[in-house]
Amino acid sequence: MNDLVAKCHHARSRRMSSVALAALAVFSTPAISQQIGPSGSTGASSPRGFDVDASASVTVTSISSSAVSAGTLGVGADPLLALGGTGDTVLQVSPTLNISANTARIRGSLRYALNAYRYQEQEQANRVAHSIEGRGSLEAIEDSAFVDVSLRRAEQAQSAFATPILTSVLPTANRVEVTNASISPYLTGRLLQSVDLLARYTHAVSDTSTASGVSAVQAVTPALGRLTTDSLDLRASGGGILGWSLAYQDARRGYNLGRSIETSRADAVVTYRPDVDWQLRAGIGVEENNVLATSLQRYSTALVGVRWTPSPRTTAEAEASDRFFGRGHRFVLQHQMARTVIRLSDSRDVASQLGGASARPGEPTTLLEELLRSNTLRGSGTAAEREQLILDGLRRAGIDPAQSLTAGSLNATPSAVRRQELFLGYSGLRLSASVSAFTSTARRLGSPLNPFEDLALAPEVRQRGATAAIGWRLSPTSALNLNVRGIQTPATGVLASVEQRAAGVGYSTTVGRQSNLALNLQRVEFSNGAAAGRAALQRESNVVSATFNMRF
Repeated sequence: MNDLVAKCHHARSRRMSSVALAALAVFSTPAISQQIGPSGSTGASSPRGFDVDASASVTVTSISSSAVSAGTLGVGADPLLALGGTGDTVLQVSPTLNISANTARIRGSLRYALNAYRYQEQEQANRVAHSIEGRGSLEAIEDSAFVDVSLRRAEQAQSAFATPILTSVLPTANRVEVTNASISPYLTGRLLQSVDLLARYTHAVSDTSTASGVSAVQAVTPALGRLTTDSLDLRASGGGILGWSLAYQDARRGYNLGRSIETSRADAVVTYRPDVDWQLRAGIGVEENNVLATSLQRYSTALVGVRWTPSPRTTAEAEASDRFFGRGHRFVLQHQMARTVIRLSDSRDVASQLGGASARPGEPTTLLEELLRSNTLRGSGTAAEREQLILDGLRRAGIDPAQSLTAGSLNATPSAVRRQELFLGYSGLRLSASVSAFTSTARRLGSPLNPFEDLALAPEVRQRGATAAIGWRLSPTSALNLNVRGIQTPATGVLASVEQRAAGVGYSTTVGRQSNLALNLQRVEFSNGAAAGRAALQRESNVVSATFNMRF
């Protein structure tokens, strides 16, 4: 029974660790690596009980932009970007509250941040954004009954064919707040001392804010609405040189602007471990859903896979599957040396909730959320201490913790998503560097569920991006960093291409025991290609900001 719980948590930790590497690649936080060190340990203790702390930051930003060349507003246009002036001053106030629990039965953390933006010239861009990241686990009955809960709220880009929000302070209407919440009680046990059992029920809600956003259909559209998912997961498994597992999953997804999606799936998998470094697996199954048609359709499934772990620092895994949407696959190669990490991944799978080409439902949407879930910081200090370490590192790197993780695209329509990622990272005593690149393609499955989303006009949405960064620790309390990043959504059909590039330099230093000061300069270039009813749109901005943060 304990083995099954450990396996579940280990599998989840590995997934979060790999996702965190992608986040580090996208936003390049070398200062964090410098503070944590290659082992990922902070050296802090992990006391039991509850812990509460708070902080507040004030950021003053000056924006100067070149003239905008734009025709009639039409497909993919952003009214704030097109009609805004050539300069602005922004005041951002961000109070934050952290609560963590580490008791015999309750473990978890909750972070709430309010980000208030006030623009001197473009008052229509004024907004208050709520950022919530919380998750926890309750052990209701010792070693048998558990309850997992999660809650997160953050800004996301609604359309991939409007202004990206890689730089959160630049005004754009292409943003909505998305709330993801879930509660998942489950039971674990063991049958005949050799068979592990798991029964889990999950209720999840994805809800967008009522504020308007920009889509590919027209300049301003209503928010996407609410998506509710109820799922049941039953599993049984046995181990050894020759292992096996049986799994059944059933889910109902109800969307307030379209028809409901029903899915069920049963799988039987056999594993064989010829050597301690190798594991082979093969499986067959059946699944039933109404994704490709309005009525339920039944499909056969099959998969084969191999996993190779020649050392604790090296992992190679490959899997191929035959599903209702066609051929799926997953390939991961990761090698970690004393100060270097290399990761290469390629996958194709189905995304069937709010998400689309760049985001996945229920997963982090901001950089801070992503890093908080990283396995590299688990087990070192309280959740609040780990979060403060991340925040300090982000400020030293001159990076906004509320930045969107991806340019993104919110789609309720199911899609088959292929994503390829490459990450190279180095963390030295003073110098840290990282380079990353990704491509993603989301292909619509079935008819569109919402007429106001990208996949309603385009059967396929593609994106690609790259990031490079260098950080240099000048002293134990100050650091200098350089970074460049860009993201592009190529044109498809009547939808014009979108591209944003940014380059920045920053300096940060500690002021006293409880405060930090960061100075940053960014150059941001945005372009939106010509489309029906609208000429090409271009804008160049220089962004200078100063942030003062104090912990209480």
